[in-house]
Amino acid sequence: TGCDDGSVRLWDNLIDFGGNGRPDGVKLASSFFAAPDMNAGQRGSGLVMEYQMNKSLICAGNSSSVRVWDVAAEQLSGQFSTGSDVCVTCLTTAYDERLGEGGAFGQDVIVGGFGDGELKA
Repeated sequence: TGCDDGSVRLWDNLIDFGGNGRPDGVKLASSFFAAPDMNAGQRGSGLVMEYQMNKSLICAGNSSSVRVWDVAAEQLSGQFSTGSDVCVTCLTTAYDERLGEGGAFGQDVIVGGFGDGELKA
C-alpha cells in the first residue's frame, strides 16, 4: 500500500498458494519512503505505483521523479526526472512475466500518464 506522504508498506501472508485468505493473518514485511520528496496532503495524484512480479516497484505521483525499487533487496535501483511540472497519474511497463526478461520491450520501458493528459515513455 502507498500513502500520500510517499511511504510504502509491503505486506506478506495475504493469501495461500490456492488463492485463499490466510487465517493466521497478514504481516508487515517492509516499509520505506519510496518517494521522499512528496508533500503529504498536497493536491494531486498522491503516490502512484506499479508492481512487477520480478520484484520491482515503480513509484511516482506528486513528485518530480520516477523511482524504481528492487523490493527483494529493499534498494533504489533507478531514478529519473519526469521532466514535467504536473503530477504522474498512472504508470505501466511492457513487462510480461510469461515472456521473461527478454520478452516484449521489458520492464525498461515505463509509460507514465500526467495530470495534463500527456503520456511519456
